Amino acid sequence: MGRTFVLLLLLALVAYIGYNQWKMDRMNREIEAITSRVHGTKPNPSGKSDLVTPLAKAELHARKAKEMIRKHRSAEAEKELDYVLKNLEQANGVSKDIVGEGARYLGKAREKAISLLQETWKEMSQDTGKKLRK
Repeated sequence: MGRTFVLLLLLALVAYIGYNQWKMDRMNREIEAITSRVHGTKPNPSGKSDLVTPLAKAELHARKAKEMIRKHRSAEAEKELDYVLKNLEQANGVSKDIVGEGARYLGKAREKAISLLQETWKEMSQDTGKKLRK
């Protein structure tokens, strides 16, 4: 019986470690996906843009607009400022998507934690009730 218990304990430990490793790998993949969206380090499978590229383009067009204003070429400066606005709107959309993904993940984690807490509380209440009846 002692060997069986130790074997079951080791098996449970290995299963627990495997499950935790799987969860960590999954979280790492999600973090990599979000990081790639922010920094544009990898091609994005969803086809959505990264955050840094439109911000860099907006800065470039803002510099061009400033130069056009300095040279009193207002029509060209206006075009450049339109590009700035377009790129800032694109970056805003990407940042909302990134925040949305993180919020969804945290919301699911919160729901799971509340559910686990409620189950544990229920089990503890039932155990306490059984002990009081004895």
